[in-house]
Amino acid sequence: MRRQARSPRPYATLRARKRPIRPDTSSSSTAASRPRRRSLPGMNVAPADLHYPFAPPEFGEVVAIAPGLLWTRLALPFALDHLNVFILDDGDGWTVVDCGAATAETEAAWRKLLDGPLAGRPVSRLVATHGHTDHVGFAGPLTALLDAPFLSSRSEWTSAVIRRLETVEGLRGPAGRFYESHGCPDALVEGFLAERARSASLIAEMPPAFVRIAEGDVLAFGGRRWRVMIFGGHAQEHCVFWSESDRIMIAGDQILPRITPQIGVNYSEPEADPLTEFLASLRVLGSFDEDVLVLPGHGLPYRGPGIRARQLEAHHASRLAAIATACDGEPTTFDVAIRLFPQAMRKAHARFAVAETLAHLNHLVGTGRLARSRAADGRIRFRPSR
Repeated sequence: MRRQARSPRPYATLRARKRPIRPDTSSSSTAASRPRRRSLPGMNVAPADLHYPFAPPEFGEVVAIAPGLLWTRLALPFALDHLNVFILDDGDGWTVVDCGAATAETEAAWRKLLDGPLAGRPVSRLVATHGHTDHVGFAGPLTALLDAPFLSSRSEWTSAVIRRLETVEGLRGPAGRFYESHGCPDALVEGFLAERARSASLIAEMPPAFVRIAEGDVLAFGGRRWRVMIFGGHAQEHCVFWSESDRIMIAGDQILPRITPQIGVNYSEPEADPLTEFLASLRVLGSFDEDVLVLPGHGLPYRGPGIRARQLEAHHASRLAAIATACDGEPTTFDVAIRLFPQAMRKAHARFAVAETLAHLNHLVGTGRLARSRAADGRIRFRPSR
């Protein structure tokens, strides 16, 4: 029996009532008739040569994209304004992959789904691709309501549990010092802290327990067997699910069709090199055949993971070359970011631009092309290796 969520409002009113299953299978073969979604400035990577077989559903609506595999979209309160959620028919229940941020709009969308196309059978489990706000923010209320287990890699559950505790005051010391050491002005730092705290506030209390997903596991849901692949770069242990029999890959944010996933460095691991991990993942994903249907966390499902992996590799190679060239004169991370990405730095994406720039700088240090040093003023500066 489904039970009431033990979470504070606005989620306490969420219910699931039985109605007939009514999947919408009316999606067209092109996306031309749909409104264009917003993407992050400075993060576009040309998606030429990819094949997009489906148009997106409206927010909260459901379409079938393969037997036993449904697709819906949830609205997000960010510039990247939507999350793709994939729902798989287990016969006696449903498996849901990712669930959205903890907002009233997400709560309303789930009420609509549970009252409509998913009614009549329980959601038997919630699976996370990774632990970012937009993918698992609503996981606690949803799993508590449905009495369903939460499946996640260990690091992603842990990181979400920790992340939701962040506040501006708590971040001001460690994160504030981190941004200042990389040359960010005080006014910008305050904005960064507020943005990060806001994102943390959109993670409700996480499920208190989880079922661990690990590399090489084989999960059965939606009438298919899915091999688990774990990758770093965008997240510490991002899960990608591969059905060889159906040539379908549920990819989360690891290999997006129109933008590169955010590959950034934050205050908790300031010398991290996530780009090395991400590039390693592209070498694996690039080996898949071009007929594979990729189901991403954002954007449209597409065929051509190998093409997309090569596009992303070329994008990051170009960015690395530009950043290496920009390091004459021992700049800070902020100096490099404002020089190379002035448009993004003038808008709401400055925090991501700084984090991405630092990821590339750290990679260049790790590969011996740059050297890192701390100046007398406490600023971290980069220069070509001698």
